[in-house]
Formats: sequence, structure tokens, C-alpha cells
Amino acid sequence: MGNLPDKVEYISQLNGGLRLDVPSTLMKSTFSTGMKNVKVTKSSLKCRNGYDTIGNNLPLGSPISTLRQFRSYDGTVHTVVFTHDGIYELLNDGTWSSITGTITWNSGYSNPSKVSFIQNTLLATDFSNEIIEWDGSSSEFSTISTSVEYKARDLIAFKNRMMYVNLIEDGNTVPQRVRWTQIGTYDNFTDGYAGFVDLVDTPDEIMAVEPLGESVVIYKENSIVLASWIGGKNVFSFNTKINERGLVAPRAVVNLGNSHLFLSHDNVYRYSGGSTIESVSDPIEVEMPDLIDSNFIDRSIATVYGEEVWFIVPMDSEIPDTAYVYNYKQNFWYRHKISTTGIGTFVNPDNKTIGSLKGDIGSLGGRIGNLEASNIRPNIVIGDKDGYVYQIDSSSSTDNGTKIENYWDSKDFVLGEEYKTRYNRFRSIDFDARGDSLEVLYSTDGGESWNYIGETKLDSSYEWYTLWFDTSARKIRFRFRNYNTSETFSLRTFKIVYREGATR
Repeated sequence: MGNLPDKVEYISQLNGGLRLDVPSTLMKSTFSTGMKNVKVTKSSLKCRNGYDTIGNNLPLGSPISTLRQFRSYDGTVHTVVFTHDGIYELLNDGTWSSITGTITWNSGYSNPSKVSFIQNTLLATDFSNEIIEWDGSSSEFSTISTSVEYKARDLIAFKNRMMYVNLIEDGNTVPQRVRWTQIGTYDNFTDGYAGFVDLVDTPDEIMAVEPLGESVVIYKENSIVLASWIGGKNVFSFNTKINERGLVAPRAVVNLGNSHLFLSHDNVYRYSGGSTIESVSDPIEVEMPDLIDSNFIDRSIATVYGEEVWFIVPMDSEIPDTAYVYNYKQNFWYRHKISTTGIGTFVNPDNKTIGSLKGDIGSLGGRIGNLEASNIRPNIVIGDKDGYVYQIDSSSSTDNGTKIENYWDSKDFVLGEEYKTRYNRFRSIDFDARGDSLEVLYSTDGGESWNYIGETKLDSSYEWYTLWFDTSARKIRFRFRNYNTSETFSLRTFKIVYREGATR
């Protein structure tokens, strides 16, 4: 048996992403049975970027809820952070300066800060206090000027007017209400075809609102309503389009322009404005809904970044700590371990081409645009429970100095003929990689336990490396990983060297 020739199984593409809905021995070799902090590209696997702090006087004292940048009419770029009990602007010297003023601000995990920009004014609501405004030049926020006290779950600028949803009006709770202002205003609720409607077709309350073409999508807990702009005295028509599926968390929907992706209780769905929704998370459906902590699912957060949509959900703690990342153009998923209480996007105001941007630079959930076509690419910004603000950036390979644990697991390979009854003797693993270093492990029991093969230092350019080992098994999967501080790797392909039907 020892004289049997070696055979080679080439694994030339690793770009299928995470797949859990197919038996591990039957799936294509492009897919992964498990991955952590590794992203998939068309040509290779890469470690996700790390993050570093933004600002020099952190922490801000309470959990971060939202970061929003906007550009005033005078060209000034403002970077604003909303915490659970305050609001801060990032000054040119890197200092976070309070602009809370005398208002009361106490958002929370279940009533996060929601913001919108209209008429050179940043509006914000936390559903606990009155709607507030800031023009970028005043020293602090102030409450909008109305005769009635308005609080709202969400708000959006649409067709040169403001729309507010799920309101508390002078202390009266109206969770199914949609109210819009006079055209050209954000605080006139009485004149010029301003109005409201209560969406009582279904009893569930409104969670969030997003624009879609000439319409506005109103996401309720268990239904979806489409508000179509018709103009004239009526302004909008309202039609319930989806029943028995809705939005599970106020911040768990993203806008892709011609469609939305949103997190429901059982899946991630795409909605494009009609009477149907489309599941997009089938490869991970057997894992994600079951592992999310249902007690804190309403804290889930989503954002869009380039071709990726991040759904950050609570699994191992009450704070969202696991990001399921969906590449909506390539249609595959991967998974990161990252903890955050709030999210946004950030463009360095010193960038010389930032003046080409108009209005809002980036938003929670990608509401106004992800700037994918721009020569400026915003970075994802996250905040934590202690009040630190971080920027995820390609220049960082740690999470603010903490090492990032990265790995990618292959399928279970069953090689040769008559595999159901035949063992193979595995001899080596060869791989094409670059970076700092790479460890390889193998499992013969479907990932229940792992055996260490070895570690090799990598070069800055792609090279082939070989790690020798000796084991006999009917099936085998491999794990490629790096657990070292400030180190990364990229992996393009690998090959398995074995002897068919041989044992030790």
C-alpha cells in the first residue's frame, strides 16, 4: 500500500462564502462550513480590516448610538455622534465637543437616535424626547419650534418635506401614525397639505421608514406599507403590501437604491416595492435566526458599505456582537466577530475631493447613498458601550490594539472512488498565500475537534507553501487561520495531497 502514487485535489476557487444549508460533504469546494473575520473576494480570502479610535478625548461617557456626517451649504463638513445621553461634534483638532446644550437626550438600545438632513438642518429623534434640530453653525441643538410636543420613532426627508412615523403627540401615543409637514418645511404640521394617517390595517407598530423611488416604505413589526407620492392635496396613498413579515429592529434595514434589505424574525429579506419579498439568507438561515438572542434582537443594526451589507446581531451578549455580511452583488455571505452599540460612515474631511459631495455624506443604514460610484469611499464607524468611536480602516490589522482572530473552514472532502467505505491517507496541504503567517489545522469529524498541522511565515507576494502531516480518514476538512496580533493573510487556492484507499 505504501507504493501507491500520490494524488492531488486542487481547490482553485474559495469565493463561495459561508454555506450551512447543504451537507458539508456534498457542497461545492468554493463554499465554507465556518468562517470568522475573513471576507471573500472574487479572487481570494482576506482578513477583515481592524479599527482604531477617532478623536482624542474619548470615551464620551455613554454608549454610542449613531454617527452622521453632513455638509452644510457653506461647504463645511460636520461629524456628529449621538450617545445615549449626549451629542458631540468632532472639531478640527480631533476633540469631541458637546453640542447637547440644554435639551434632554436619553436614547437607548431599543430607542436609538435616528437622524435626517433637510434645508441645511440636521434633525434628530430618540423617541423619548422632542424632535431636535441643528444647523451646523449654532453652538448646540435645540427643540423644533411647534405648538404641539412631537416625539417620533423615525423621520425622513422626502419630496422636500419631512415625514415622521410612530409618534407621541402631546403625550398621546399613536404608534401607527405617519405625519408629514407642509412642503418646504420640517416643522409646519398644519398648513399647505400637511397631514397624517393612521395605518390600522394591521395592529403592529411602525419600526422604521425608508425611501424607494417615488415612494416611501413604512416597515412595521409584522407588515410592510408602501406610501406612494401622488401629489396634490392628498400627497400620499398608503397600501399594505406585505403581511406576516416585518422589521425586527429600528436599525435593521438598509437602502440599496432600487431595493431594501431588512432583518425579520426568521430571515433577511429583499423588498423592491411590490407585493412580495425575497429571502436572501438561505445559506445561513439554519444558523442566524436560531443563534440571535431573542431578548435583544431589537438592538440589531444594519449598514451598507460598497457591495456589502452588514447585519450586526446580538448572539453572545446583549449588545450586537456578530456581523453577518452579505455581498449583494456576488450573492454570498461571511461572518465577522465585532461588537458595537451604534454604527455610521465616516469620510475624512481633509480629503481634497470631499467638496464634490453634496448634502449628506453617509448615513445609518446607507439611507442616502453608499458613495460607491464616488472617488471617496467612506469607512464604517462603530461605537461601543463605553463611549468609544472607532473607524474600520484598511490600515489597521487590530481592533484598537486587540488581536483579530481570523479563520476559514473548508467543506468536508471525501476523495476518490467508493468513498463511503474507503479511507484515504492524507500527506500534505499546499496553499497559495501571502501576508504575515498562516496556521493550518484539519478535522476528520466534521469540525467537532481539530488537529494542528503547522504554521508558516508568509511573503508579501503570493507564494506556494507546503505543510506535511500524516493521517487516514474517510473525510477531512481544513482550517486556515491567524491568531497573532497585528497579522493578516490572504489565501487564493490550495491543494490536498493524498493516497487513495491507503491507511497508515
